Amino acid sequence: MSKDEHNIQVAIVEYMTWKRIEHFAVPNGVFFNAESKNKSAAYMSRLKKEGFRAGVSDLVILLPKRVVFAEVKTEKGKQNENQKEYQRTVEKLGFEYLLWRSLDDCIKWLNNQGGNNDNGNRILQRREDRNTRDMEETKD
Repeated sequence: MSKDEHNIQVAIVEYMTWKRIEHFAVPNGVFFNAESKNKSAAYMSRLKKEGFRAGVSDLVILLPKRVVFAEVKTEKGKQNENQKEYQRTVEKLGFEYLLWRSLDDCIKWLNNQGGNNDNGNRILQRREDRNTRDMEETKD
């Protein structure tokens, strides 16, 4: 992941955290230095056994009864073949796969959910309602 992609993803993660949208990053950008090539190969082998897969999306977003996969790229960034294959797999399974090139892409997507320009707030409100109910139940 380039520094620019990193900055875009950090902004998206901060925004979704602020909006209380459940999400997590998939740390699939593993880097190794040339000096530890043998250790790197052994470590990659171990990661693959644990389920590491090249091309997996950068972010997974959990919404009520819905999972969305998002890849973060710069304005000129391109998906590699593994990422394209993962996108095809995700879409074939009936899930949504998004390519975001900016925080604005994320915000626009949230605002356009269900044809309602307030979906991000509706998601937030559902979480707040659930948190309030949980707090009231623990008071009893």
